[in-house]
Amino acid sequence: MALYLCALAEMNGVDLDGEIERKIAKNTRRQYRRDSNGVPFRVSESVEPYSHQQ
Repeated sequence: MALYLCALAEMNGVDLDGEIERKIAKNTRRQYRRDSNGVPFRVSESVEPYSHQQ
């Protein structure tokens, strides 16, 4: 499955490494709190405009 994803990204001109780095950076800016049952929920997220270039 991973090889298919890599091939598909390459055929469509998507920089998969760059997209993964962008997603990881976005996830690190998210903040979570736990509810009364101990389940985490997102309380904030820094908004970043979509920057994918084709």
